[in-house]
Amino acid sequence: MISSGLVQLQNEYNLTPHNGGLYGFIQGFPVLMCGDKRNQYLWINVGVGHADEINVLKLLSHPLATYRIKDYTQHYDMLIIHFHDKSAGLTFIHNYIQTEMPALYEGGFLGGQTVCNNCGEAIGDEPSAFLVVGTQPEMVHERCVDDITAMVEKVNAQATVKLNERSSKWAPLGAVLFALLGVIPCVALYAFDIHLPFLAALIPLGANYGHQKFGGKPGKVRYALMIVLSLLLVPIAHYAGTIAGMVGSTYSINSGLTASDLPNIIAQANMLERAFLRMGVITDDFIFGLCVVYFFTLLALILTIRKTIRTSRIDIYKVERIDVHH
Repeated sequence: MISSGLVQLQNEYNLTPHNGGLYGFIQGFPVLMCGDKRNQYLWINVGVGHADEINVLKLLSHPLATYRIKDYTQHYDMLIIHFHDKSAGLTFIHNYIQTEMPALYEGGFLGGQTVCNNCGEAIGDEPSAFLVVGTQPEMVHERCVDDITAMVEKVNAQATVKLNERSSKWAPLGAVLFALLGVIPCVALYAFDIHLPFLAALIPLGANYGHQKFGGKPGKVRYALMIVLSLLLVPIAHYAGTIAGMVGSTYSINSGLTASDLPNIIAQANMLERAFLRMGVITDDFIFGLCVVYFFTLLALILTIRKTIRTSRIDIYKVERIDVHH
């Protein structure tokens, strides 16, 4: 996304808009700029070779906070900078470019206008091409374009194979088993008069973990199992916990029980359950407690599913050639 502020930098540095970002060269380095009103990102291709051996943080002349930088990450040949920019326009990005980018050359990084981002050899007078690989800016020899395309096709093929892999037939069983394990602490603590509604989150979390542990793949089947098991087991856990709480309140559960006391406890639980049913299961307190438990369960479901979708997403990359100003 190109914000109105980034348009100013586009004009200043003669960048080319492409797929919601700005591409081009700044001080010899292939770059990408993108962001919105509050967050701006600057991707700098610092070149191949010994890039990983250089500590980019040590090259800074000022602390990250000076430029309102939230994250400063080097991943192979790509330096990704996240600016938190909501109060002073694009001053921080401009100051970083003018103050810190020259230190990248001095520190040993070589820009794309100097060397090929694929083979590391000098560009010289050879024909060259500016490529967007996924979202990453690359400046390469024309003769290296086919190598990069082949590499990306190989990565995409591996991703497609992984995407098409099927879950193990035992995965649903794992979801059920671990969801049931999530019920145990919910019920057990009720017996000690400890009410922690958020523990109901262990049911969908257990279903998610069990499905994964037994060879299940992220997807609609896992999410459906998490939802169905939560709908079924949460009221069962709440009901069983309520009975356990009644037993705990009428029987001295902390008084040093022995194995010989177990039949008495079971008999008393059965008696209390019958009394509870005669009073009517759907009491106001029971419904309110169930709603609270379901709230935490729903919250766990939403957060877990969102995280699973985000972390399991498989990207298919494209290699695009664009014209930029040198």
